Amino acid sequence: MNLKNVTKLTRITKPKKLGDKLLILATAPCVSRFFESEKVREQFKDYDLAFINSMVLESEDWLHEYKPRYLIFLDGWFLYDNEFGVGVKNEFKSRLENILDKITWECYLVTPILSELKVNNPHIQCIYLNILSSKYSSKKKWLYKNNLMIPGANNVVMGAIYFGITFEYKEIGLLGFTYRTDNDFCMEEDGLHGEDYAHYYDLDVHPYVVKNEEIFDKNGECFLLRQTKRQLVSTQILCDLANYAKDCGTVVTNYTPKSRIDMFRYKKLEQ
Repeated sequence: MNLKNVTKLTRITKPKKLGDKLLILATAPCVSRFFESEKVREQFKDYDLAFINSMVLESEDWLHEYKPRYLIFLDGWFLYDNEFGVGVKNEFKSRLENILDKITWECYLVTPILSELKVNNPHIQCIYLNILSSKYSSKKKWLYKNNLMIPGANNVVMGAIYFGITFEYKEIGLLGFTYRTDNDFCMEEDGLHGEDYAHYYDLDVHPYVVKNEEIFDKNGECFLLRQTKRQLVSTQILCDLANYAKDCGTVVTNYTPKSRIDMFRYKKLEQ
């Protein structure tokens, strides 16, 4: 961390109990069932809602209709313009700040301490999460519970689960978290051809090509190795979060159909 980032450690928000039940709505296509099915919404009527990343940016109608208590904006892909993790990407900053200006209900923006989002709306309080990560163990529980350390957050759902546990929710539901760990790709003469799966607001399949000269990075690691390492790290973080939740007495339940994660118990939606 450079000196500028060190000074932002004072932003860390001291945890407190915010509620009992939290539903984190991720971005797999099945999450639309929550909005479209009255029976599913009834199942979670006692839960505080959390919208994350792309849902905040792409679903303004749902945002204003369901008025989530939390807007969780953690993913570095949106937030950071450079390797030092400073600043919000210009292509998202103005859009997000415009969305935040229109909020008319009391809610929280959950974001990292390095985020430089400007929030001038009196209806929004900011909760800043730490960025110091370490593998979880019960000996470090005090650091995690005081928002001084995090198991890691390779994606926003991981950060959202950490937030829910640390801010003393006793039941956390996950919807739209399929956790696809495999990429559908194969080698052709010009390089690696793949297909990216869709988010809930975009049902199209997006093809991509990694050219032969781009398959190996500067460290000599191929595309497949980089992907495999990321999947391994992500799975370990989820396991750490499961153990952290157990130590804190928090029950995390995954309501996502055909989800591949096995560290949280699965329960069917009411439909």
